[in-house]
Amino acid sequence: MGVKVSAITFDIYSALFDPHTSLVPQVDRCLKEIRSSVNPVEFFRNWRETQLRYAQISTNLCKEHFKFIDLTRFSLAYACRKFEVNLGDNARRKLVDAWSHLEPYSDVEPVLKQLKTAGFRIAMLSNGDMDMLRALSNKLSVKFDAVFSADTVAVYKPHPKIYHQPVKAWNLQPPEIMHVAGSSTDAIGAKASNLTSVWVNRNGVTGEELPFKPDHEIKTLTDLPTIL
Repeated sequence: MGVKVSAITFDIYSALFDPHTSLVPQVDRCLKEIRSSVNPVEFFRNWRETQLRYAQISTNLCKEHFKFIDLTRFSLAYACRKFEVNLGDNARRKLVDAWSHLEPYSDVEPVLKQLKTAGFRIAMLSNGDMDMLRALSNKLSVKFDAVFSADTVAVYKPHPKIYHQPVKAWNLQPPEIMHVAGSSTDAIGAKASNLTSVWVNRNGVTGEELPFKPDHEIKTLTDLPTIL
């Protein structure tokens, strides 16, 4: 008989909150203010991809740990240089700050309420800094039992130290914790750390060809209770 899941951790920037829908309109406004013809979707996509790449570089260098808010700022500067966009300091500050004020997907509140009612412990487990995550948690009526941040262990996903945080904090066996990932990389990291791994593949992208495949792949968070 398999180990029963009693706690669930959630990725934040892809599984619960929607950076694309939240930030592209703000990027669009900033670009229009300076009369730039750059496509806001392409600009945001590059910003986000660079943000994640910089997180991996920060971990792999084994040097100073850069906070996620700083990586967000650095990657925005890169996107501005790449697209030859001269955003002012005020616009850049607003865009970086917007990562602490994203909107959740519509399926998040009902599912989290259902899980809490069923007696599961729930937590954030994210690359975001603690203050960024707490600001986002305030946008939800359901309260998390814990917040696990990459900043606490000074490495970014998919490093195992991140996924070991709830194991130690809750004194559980790794499979007793289900991690709900918003990206294939995150799902791989959770599985490689022996957590029960679920990938919310909202965009229907192709998964990686690596041995550490998630235990479950779902299309929306609404499908999560059916596998518990």
